[in-house]
Amino acid sequence: MRPGPSEWAGKSPPMIGVFRRAILPGKSEALAKSFKSVCDIWCATVPGILAAMVAPDPKDDNYVYDIRIFADKASYDGHVDKTNADLVRAMDVWFSHYDTSIPHRGAMFGTAEDTSDPAMHSSSVKDRPIKVDFNIFHYGKGGCMGRCCLD
Repeated sequence: MRPGPSEWAGKSPPMIGVFRRAILPGKSEALAKSFKSVCDIWCATVPGILAAMVAPDPKDDNYVYDIRIFADKASYDGHVDKTNADLVRAMDVWFSHYDTSIPHRGAMFGTAEDTSDPAMHSSSVKDRPIKVDFNIFHYGKGGCMGRCCLD
């Protein structure tokens, strides 16, 4: 059985990503189907991924919101594990539905140690680079206006 949030509570603050991403016109259903395949692999192989969701932008059919919550940096790293051939293939299919000419925007929340990795500022699919343009906030440091239950 996968560990749930109670097993991760108190170990470290979670890493939370909230992004708005452009998708290719007419590809929302294909994106949803391919995201399900990625999620199935994540659930089977990444014990610290607490939540992952893609939802349509209600005002623009060519955008989605992508939300991820990880227990820690190790689970974040696991969700883009290049040694997992099944995951790499599934992510390639999933990312083929995004419009990679438009940067994805949003925010990543984590500790300074978690987000100092240069890989946090680039695409996780190297042969299909995606422009990134997002903010990183550190718990309790510059840019973070407050926090609750993250000590």
